[in-house]
Amino acid sequence: MVKSYGDYIIQVGRIYPIKNYETTLKALAKNDKLHYVIAGPISDSEYFKQLNAQIKELKLTKRVHFVGVIRGIDKYYLIKKAQMMVHMAIWESFCNVVHEGLSQGLVCIVANNTALPFLIKDSVNGYCVKTKDADALAEKINFVYENQNTPFVVKMKEVNRKYGLENSWRKVAARMDSFYRKTHSTN
Repeated sequence: MVKSYGDYIIQVGRIYPIKNYETTLKALAKNDKLHYVIAGPISDSEYFKQLNAQIKELKLTKRVHFVGVIRGIDKYYLIKKAQMMVHMAIWESFCNVVHEGLSQGLVCIVANNTALPFLIKDSVNGYCVKTKDADALAEKINFVYENQNTPFVVKMKEVNRKYGLENSWRKVAARMDSFYRKTHSTN
């Protein structure tokens, strides 16, 4: 199934207005090579209908793929094979899926709001763009795609993969355990 998508960008999350898929769809219309894979459950059927209408209007029906809920190794395989991850949510806190994208060595392009800029440092491990700015998003998508084998982008991918390895749930939990033991020691 993944091979049938060709080169693609990925976003993982529920189909809900706060995830702002419409901005990525507008950006995708400015690129004629990439597909867009969206993995997640439909949480708002009316919003899903609006997205499908937008997809039809932008003539993207053959390049946008709603794949539903993907779990475990299948999800990581889908993420790893993507060209990059896009996450343009209107509001986001910790954002597990961006962490997952980083762990697979993806360049992540995210909305410049709430907690996302704490995770993605512009031009270091990805890019932050204004939340509803489809033109800026298209520019970054095209830049990463056209430069994916350059030393700059390759280094960014390696930084992300290393960050993902160093910040696994297990390692973060071990650091937190150590911190709590030191700060709450009764000695």
